[in-house]
Amino acid sequence: MYKKIIFLIGCTFSSHYGFSQNSSPTASNPAPPKIITPDINYRNQDFTAQLSMIDPRTGRSFKNIYPDVNGFPFFIEDWKYSLIKLADGRKFDMIRTKLNLYTKELHFKTNNDVEMAFPGGYVREVNVYGSPESNNIIYKFKTGFPKIDNQDQNTYYQVLCTGKATLLKLTRKQITVNKNDLSGEVKKQFEAYEDYYVFSNEQMKSLKKEKKFILNTLSDKKDEIEVFVKKNTTNFKSVNDIADLFTYYNSLF
Repeated sequence: MYKKIIFLIGCTFSSHYGFSQNSSPTASNPAPPKIITPDINYRNQDFTAQLSMIDPRTGRSFKNIYPDVNGFPFFIEDWKYSLIKLADGRKFDMIRTKLNLYTKELHFKTNNDVEMAFPGGYVREVNVYGSPESNNIIYKFKTGFPKIDNQDQNTYYQVLCTGKATLLKLTRKQITVNKNDLSGEVKKQFEAYEDYYVFSNEQMKSLKKEKKFILNTLSDKKDEIEVFVKKNTTNFKSVNDIADLFTYYNSLF
């Protein structure tokens, strides 16, 4: 099914682009998609056309099926413009997205303002902009990491720092149910939980916020790491301090 989806999208692109090349631009026959950089295939105005053939059983319109649950299932409740990279290597810029941490799906808005969700395995990277006017990326998410715990290769991890040792954050949301014993009232709430992982030497490990574990993980630069830790009084219970340490370690290569 996945290969079928990719093939249909490619056919849509080929017919659209070929038609534009062989005709002069008019109001009813628009110019070819504008390629912003060699790495970016399309911006928002061309995005929906390229995905119009997604099978409705996988790339589906989104409906809120949790109206009785307080809170929201997304990483950020508001729509954010993003640069996304698909599994086939194509990149699309300025796409409105939301990452659903409950269903583990990336939602996007079509040109017709319809909310849809990508099928699992379709997206490899999501770079979230702080604002549509800037190129400032404030969050980066990636998939494709090895299976660990309850996560598979389709899981979205937030990348805190990348390099020889990549530090990853997993935020997941679950629905908690609380019942008032006196009134019988039931309240449902989305609750967020966080876990951290290290991807190094093609392996995934659950991060332990312990000095021994971290120094062993970065042991091939032991002398430099020990100097950094002493100079910066690294707190191994602090994710920010650990991220700074990993960033320094990666800079040594």
